[in-house]
Amino acid sequence: MSGASIIKWLAVLFLSLPLAVNAHQMSTAYLSIAEKGAGQWDGNLQWRLYDLERLLGLDSNRNGRLTWGELKASEANISQLLHAGLGVNQGAEKCDLSVGAMTEIDTHFNEPYIILPLRFSCSGSGDVALSYSAMFETIASHKLLLNVDPGQSGAAYTRVLSSSQRGLVLTEVEQAWGGFADYVYQGVVHILIGWDHIVFLLCILLVSVLHRPGSQWQPVLKKRTIMLHTLSIVTAFTLAHSLTLTSTALGIIALPSQWVEVGIAATVVIAALNNVFSWVARIGWLTFGFGLLHGMGFAGVLGELGLPKENTVLAVLGFNIGVELGQLAIIMLVLPVLMLSRYGLWYRRWAMPAGSLVIALFGVQWLIARL
Repeated sequence: MSGASIIKWLAVLFLSLPLAVNAHQMSTAYLSIAEKGAGQWDGNLQWRLYDLERLLGLDSNRNGRLTWGELKASEANISQLLHAGLGVNQGAEKCDLSVGAMTEIDTHFNEPYIILPLRFSCSGSGDVALSYSAMFETIASHKLLLNVDPGQSGAAYTRVLSSSQRGLVLTEVEQAWGGFADYVYQGVVHILIGWDHIVFLLCILLVSVLHRPGSQWQPVLKKRTIMLHTLSIVTAFTLAHSLTLTSTALGIIALPSQWVEVGIAATVVIAALNNVFSWVARIGWLTFGFGLLHGMGFAGVLGELGLPKENTVLAVLGFNIGVELGQLAIIMLVLPVLMLSRYGLWYRRWAMPAGSLVIALFGVQWLIARL
């Protein structure tokens, strides 16, 4: 065992998993598999210890800390979960799966993962297909980042499996652009489930149909003006978070993830209160500055999801495009409703300020939780 492996092993041996702290992280597993010839596929699967605890109850004494002894005591259950949830078929025949002993851990985003060596031995004929369903019933948002080396039949590639796509044919895959489509889809998903990003965007949209020439909000009369104003501030947000998403994902810049999340919560509070008190009239630059933080948050999600070794730039681009498509969907749903509401005194005097204050309260709650 290498020196680095010993250090990782000792991390599990003494103190590995403060279970309650890790609950908020994304559930992602990592599978690398390579074709070795003669019907043999070798690889390793990495499962997050917190996820295994949720499924199997590894922490036998319930003290919130997982020891190596507790982990080894559950090795048979972990192997059983692997056999039930991961399979490879060649043609109509199921390939035999053998699982090696657990001797090492790895870390992703400061989360400990157990490494499970595995080998599939196939004796059938035809295409080789992989299926994965190990955690979807319990953790619906679970993802599997799959790295495949098909040997002489093609170049290595990466795919993302989820509850909506639980398998693929390993030997018949459109490599680079198929992975690009996977990351576009994941980008759409993660803007739609990222409530802090959604409510920040909503803060921007709430006042996009209004202007404040004096002490009171007034409706913007021309639809074209509303569209151009919305386009300008959304473009500022898009440019900013695209810049930092790409730079952070590629390792050009790096800030502590906790403080990025705290900053994002603060942007929600400030943007919401600005709707009420109108501290900053020209919000384009404010939106751009706040968008830089949100881009780092998106990059954190992408980092937890994982980036392929090959076509990294293409994966980042796909995820970024997916975020923009999800953002566009939100705008298309919300903006027409706000345009219809802008003439109502009830909206300008009550609904918009009250909605902004509610958003500010959510932002304060997120801020406190992330400190």
